[in-house]
Amino acid sequence: MDFLAGVFNYEENVSISGLTDELNIFYILEKYKNTNENILVLTSNIYEANKTYERLSLYTTEVLLFPMDDFIPSVALAISPDFKIKRLEVLEKLKSQKRFIVVTDLMGYLRFLPNYSNKADLEKKISVGNEINRQKLIELLEKYGYSKDSLVTSSGEYAVRGFIIDVFLIEEEHPVRIEFFDNKIESIRYYDEDTQLSKQEIKSIILKPFQEIKSANPSSLFEWMRDPLLIFVNYNQIKAVNEKLLLEIFAYKQKNNLKIKYMFEFSDIKYNNCIVLNTFEDNNLLSLKTIKYDSKKINNFNMDLKLLKKFVEQKIVDGNKIYFCLPKEKQCQEIKLLFKNLGNINFLNQEINEGFIINNNVVISDHDIEKVKNYKIKYLNTYKFGKKIRGFEEIKTGDFIVHSVYGIGMYNGVVT
Repeated sequence: MDFLAGVFNYEENVSISGLTDELNIFYILEKYKNTNENILVLTSNIYEANKTYERLSLYTTEVLLFPMDDFIPSVALAISPDFKIKRLEVLEKLKSQKRFIVVTDLMGYLRFLPNYSNKADLEKKISVGNEINRQKLIELLEKYGYSKDSLVTSSGEYAVRGFIIDVFLIEEEHPVRIEFFDNKIESIRYYDEDTQLSKQEIKSIILKPFQEIKSANPSSLFEWMRDPLLIFVNYNQIKAVNEKLLLEIFAYKQKNNLKIKYMFEFSDIKYNNCIVLNTFEDNNLLSLKTIKYDSKKINNFNMDLKLLKKFVEQKIVDGNKIYFCLPKEKQCQEIKLLFKNLGNINFLNQEINEGFIINNNVVISDHDIEKVKNYKIKYLNTYKFGKKIRGFEEIKTGDFIVHSVYGIGMYNGVVT
C-alpha cells in the first residue's frame, strides 16, 4: 500500500499515538525500509511480543522473535527449552551482520547473554583427522550446556562409550557419532536416534552452545544488535511491568538471602535513538516530542455482506477511498460483484492482518469480512524432543512421561 509511505513521520526520539495495532506494524516496516539500522521492538510481555512478531512476519522474513519466559522467581530454573533454542538461533543470525527487526519482551531485553566481543568462541569446528583431547571435548560439551545421558535421543544430550561420543547438536535433524582412535577423530556420522543405526558419514561438524553461556562481562540483546533503533510498544506498560519485576526480585532475594544479579536493570542499557508507539496512553513518560495520528480499526462484519455494503457506500459518500486486501481469488470476485456499480474502490491481491481507516483511506481485509484472526506462535525451530516408546521395557523408573489422559508424570513401574 504505497499511500502509507506518505502518511508517516519518520523522526526519531518521538512518541507516536493514535495508530491502530496494524498501522503500528506498517510504521515499523516503513521505518525499517528507511534506515540502515537494525530495529529492536520491545514489548512488555511474551504474549505481546509474539503477537507483534506474527503480524510483522506476514510481510517480511527479516523479522526474528527473541522470546523469554515471563519471570516467576520460584520457578526461575524452569525455562522453556523451546524458547531457549529460539534465542540461540536468533543470536546465531545476529552474528551474520545482516540487518533484522527483532521483537522481544522485557525479560528478553534484560537477559544476560554471552559476551558479544567473544562471539567467535561460541562455536568449534571439528573434522575427521583432527587431533583433539577427548576429555577436553567432553568438557566443552558441558560448558556449552549439553547434558550427559546413557542414550542420546533429544537435542542437547551427549553420551560417552569408550572411544565414541554421541551428541545431539542444536539445529541438527539427527545426532552425530564421533569416533576416536586415541585422541584422533577417526569418523563423524549422523545416526538415527530411534534405531541407533548410522545414516551418513560427514567430514566435519560445528559444535554450538545449547545454552546462553554465562560470562563475567555479559552482553545484552541490544549490544548483540549493534546499537539498533529501539522501538517501545506501549512504554508505560513496559515501565509498569519493570517496576513489578524489581519488587518480585527484591522480595525473592530478601526471602532467600541472595545477592545474585539475575539480569540487567532497565537503566543499564543505554540507547541513543528510540521511538515510542503508544496504542492506549497519551501521557509521555520520556518527555519526547509527540506525534498524533487519527486512525480507527474496522469492526468485523462476520460475513454480513449487507452491512459491509452499507458501510462501504457511506464511506464513499463521505469522500473516502476504499481498498480491499483479499488474497483469495474467489472471495475477491464475490466482493467485486457486490460493488460492481460503485467507483473509488481498489482491490489488492494481498493478505493483511486486519483493516483500518486513516487519512480518508479505508482498508478492509478478508479477516474483517470473515472472522477475527487469532495469533499463535508459528515459528519453527530444530529442538528435538525424545523418541516415542514402543514398550514399557524402553522406560525406567524415574523417567518423565506424558500420559494421554493424565498429562505429565513420573514412571514408577508396573504393578499387578
